[in-house]
Amino acid sequence: MAKPINLAVLLSGSGRTLQNFIDRIRAGTLDARIQVVISSRADAYGLERARQNGIPAVVVASRKYRTPETLSRALAAELEKWPVDLLVMAGFMCLFRMPDKFIGRATNIHPALIPAFCGKGMYGHFVHEAVIDLRD
Repeated sequence: MAKPINLAVLLSGSGRTLQNFIDRIRAGTLDARIQVVISSRADAYGLERARQNGIPAVVVASRKYRTPETLSRALAAELEKWPVDLLVMAGFMCLFRMPDKFIGRATNIHPALIPAFCGKGMYGHFVHEAVIDLRD
C-alpha cells in the first residue's frame, strides 16, 4: 500500500480549498496528510481552519519582506522544516520563486487561472464556476 502524500498548503485567505482537502482526507477519498499550512497574512481564516483541525499553521507575512526573493527565501526556509511531497498553492496571492526542490512537485490552484479569469467579482469559488461555465 502506498503511503499518503504529505502536503504543504500555502494560502492567503479563507482556506476553502484547504477545507476541501481536510474533508476529502476525512472521507477517505484523498490519501494525504497536511503537514503544514503557511499563510502570507496573519488574518487569513485558513489559519484558523488549520488550527481547528490540528494542523500546524504558520505565518510568513509577505509585508515583512521587501522583495519576492526575500519572501521566497523565508517560505523555502519554513517549508524545509516539514516532510513535503507536494506543495499546494491554494489562493496564495504572493509571487513565490520556489526552490528547485519543488519543481514538478507543486500545483497552483488559484490564482493560476489569472489573467483569463480575473477582475471584479472574480475570487474564490466564482473563478472556478466561470471556468466550468466556459467549458459547458
